[in-house]
Amino acid sequence: MGSTLRIDLKLKQISLALLKTVCLLTLFITGCTEISDQQSKSYKLKSDLSDHKIYKTYNFLKSDRLINIGTQPMYMPTGLITEMMKRDRILKSNLSDLGFRVQFFSFFKGNDINFFLKSGELAGGIGGDMPMLRAAVNQDIFAPILMQLGELSIVAQNHISVADLKGKRIGYPYGSNAHYTLLNALEKSGINEFLIKHAPMEIDELPAALKNGDIDAFAAWEPAPSIALNDSKNAAVIYSGTSSGYMYFSRAFYENNQDAVQHILAAVLRAVEWMQADVKNSYIAASWLLKEVADFTGEELQIPIQDLVKLAANDIIGRSSLPLIPEEYLQMSGPLHREFIFLKERHKIPPASEWQRVRDSLDYNLLKAIDANPEKYLQHQFNYLLK
Repeated sequence: MGSTLRIDLKLKQISLALLKTVCLLTLFITGCTEISDQQSKSYKLKSDLSDHKIYKTYNFLKSDRLINIGTQPMYMPTGLITEMMKRDRILKSNLSDLGFRVQFFSFFKGNDINFFLKSGELAGGIGGDMPMLRAAVNQDIFAPILMQLGELSIVAQNHISVADLKGKRIGYPYGSNAHYTLLNALEKSGINEFLIKHAPMEIDELPAALKNGDIDAFAAWEPAPSIALNDSKNAAVIYSGTSSGYMYFSRAFYENNQDAVQHILAAVLRAVEWMQADVKNSYIAASWLLKEVADFTGEELQIPIQDLVKLAANDIIGRSSLPLIPEEYLQMSGPLHREFIFLKERHKIPPASEWQRVRDSLDYNLLKAIDANPEKYLQHQFNYLLK
């Protein structure tokens, strides 16, 4: 009799354990299904980028003598730098002497730029750390310069913790450095990524979606967080993480056109120096950026121009040093390597990817050589089309 009772109790314990397991699996599968539905939509967008409502209007005019560069006007401070590069008469003249012409095309995020880089429409572009890592392992790229080193933020409608995001609808640009920041924040708070509601969105849609209640929070780079904070008295930054951004080129383009790449990098250095020389110059660049965003998205950027200038000064524009890729970023166990491992473990990049492939893509020596020869590259001369 006692033996039978013990068996019954044991069976009940096993049944309860099995019930708990089924409940957890149901929750996990529900979460997986939810993110899969969201991501399948996102993946469709990614695979159809040639038919994107804006990108399909671009005339890339593929030619051996035409250099197409992808930019991100809503990515600070790179948006200011590339607006100046568009108007850099020295760059235009130097490339013309080599038989080249350059065109710049605006994109919402680095993941989009990677699509057109892979298809051959672009020779190079700008992307944050996650897009750069994905390009490095999926393509063959050359990344010689740091374009951004600052904060990304998770913004919520109220003062909550990251742990409170469980079950909430979170917006972010898919495949971007903001996407990585969100995943990393969730990991640190012990939340499985499948236990939030994923809402992949374009960077320009996030502040309004938060204000309208379509999402509970979002992860993004500047100026989207500042726009949201200015737009709602209840909005709050609940997490901040450091992010880096890069200009990179297809390896084939770089190896065949090293002189052209050197002049493009020299134009980046000129733009940074020109803005550092006088804050009035940053205001001029910011006015160009505001116009480009309006032309690109069809809507004005809802942020005061002085805030744009301040954001730039808090990033690379405010640094006196050369925008070299930091040595620690090239090392095993450095920030990029940790991100690489993190993304591999979560299948955001192929699990078989090797760090050495990424490391071979990063090289600051070319930038050092340009900086060491200012006369050749006209580093301290400025000639911008101001009207």
